[in-house]
Amino acid sequence: MPFLFVILLLPTAAAISQECQNYLMGVAFTNSQFQVCALIRARPFSVCTMCHRDFASAYNTFIELKDGRGPIEKNCSEDLVSGDRISIINRDFRHLTSTWEDANCDSCLVMNKTKDVVSFKVSESTHKFRRLSALVDECIDSQLQNKSLICDVCSEHFRNLSSFYDSLNEKSAGNMCMDILDTMNQTRVEWSTFGCSKVYPLDIEVWIYAAMMVVLTLTFYLVARFSQNPKDEAIIEGRTLKDRMSKIFQDDGSNLSVNSQDSLRVVTGEVRQ
Repeated sequence: MPFLFVILLLPTAAAISQECQNYLMGVAFTNSQFQVCALIRARPFSVCTMCHRDFASAYNTFIELKDGRGPIEKNCSEDLVSGDRISIINRDFRHLTSTWEDANCDSCLVMNKTKDVVSFKVSESTHKFRRLSALVDECIDSQLQNKSLICDVCSEHFRNLSSFYDSLNEKSAGNMCMDILDTMNQTRVEWSTFGCSKVYPLDIEVWIYAAMMVVLTLTFYLVARFSQNPKDEAIIEGRTLKDRMSKIFQDDGSNLSVNSQDSLRVVTGEVRQ
């Protein structure tokens, strides 16, 4: 799937320079790195804490291209992003950021920005939550030979985790990081199976989001593959082929009409990152 995405983005050699084609390959590669990581980490959900480096790399590459920050990026931005008849790059960027925002990843990470380059690290509160969660898991695992003792032996660890989660949830004002939300839901469901407390139903939001992320990712590739009409996909450097040919005929005094030809072909293939 990642290679299909890479090839899908590439116009023909006549449409853009080799330099821009190489840069576009880099854009596709960094994006596919994050998409693969997100799919692998969908269940149990740990996209925010385990894929933040891939997200930052993809995000920075897109921003550099869209803003034309360097000489290469500026030329390629004019060829690839500024064209008003193709939106696949912009659509892909929106898909990338919406996946991140819908999971409320910023709630469990700390963002750093140096010279317009974004990076993330896991917050101290998230590290603490992980430690408390690990203590509960370790305690339960140590008592599996005598499950009747789990409720008494592990109750303090569970209360500490649950109390800390409630404090995080209050601070997040309902925008809890999906990694933490899913971990807490799983722990509560497991705790309930031992009859230690009231039954905690698994938050349906987690299941819905995990399923939506998989479906939307697959849908994006399919839409990108089949929604483009050849007539609407030409990318011409600087100006359209029609403008160039019209000028040539005007210079020659010709009245011939000019029809622009499609210059973007969609090639399907499959490549591993």
